[in-house]
Amino acid sequence: MRIGSDFDGVIANTHMLKVWLAKEKMGIDVLPAEFRREKVVGRGLMTLEQYRTIGQGAMGGLYPIPEVEQATFYLHALAGHGYSIKLVTSRTGQMLEVAEMWLWEHCLNFPIAGTGYGLPKNKECEGLDVYVDDDLEKLIPLIGTVKHLLFFSWPWNLYEIEPKEITRVGSWWEIYNYIRYET
Repeated sequence: MRIGSDFDGVIANTHMLKVWLAKEKMGIDVLPAEFRREKVVGRGLMTLEQYRTIGQGAMGGLYPIPEVEQATFYLHALAGHGYSIKLVTSRTGQMLEVAEMWLWEHCLNFPIAGTGYGLPKNKECEGLDVYVDDDLEKLIPLIGTVKHLLFFSWPWNLYEIEPKEITRVGSWWEIYNYIRYET
């Protein structure tokens, strides 16, 4: 079985780093659940350019990127069971290299493909049986391409309503059990 996963927000917790950077660098104090592009830009707390600058800072390798709780443990466990794992991210260039280094530092020797910001992931996800992402906008276009789509739940995406073809999960323990026992 071939498993795919996004990097940011599923394996690496860059979201909390973005929240911290917004406060430290710009003096903008936003609750993690409210720190989404459409909310902070829509409310005039940041411009789109400022939002992107904060994102680039969080993903650029200047600050340690925390792990999503138990991500590496369960990725190692899945690989140990013989599952093939591929990471598909929007990152490219130097930010993709930072993700590759992060994976190497965590002994995760999986292939990683960068698609580019705002671009669909369909081509890179062809042939996958399962794909996990925390961004519903990136999962919906994969309906029909990947049989099992998992929507990683965070406080900032709880208000989004996923279609019936997508299953919401709240932890790597849930992802592991879904893959092992429901696919």
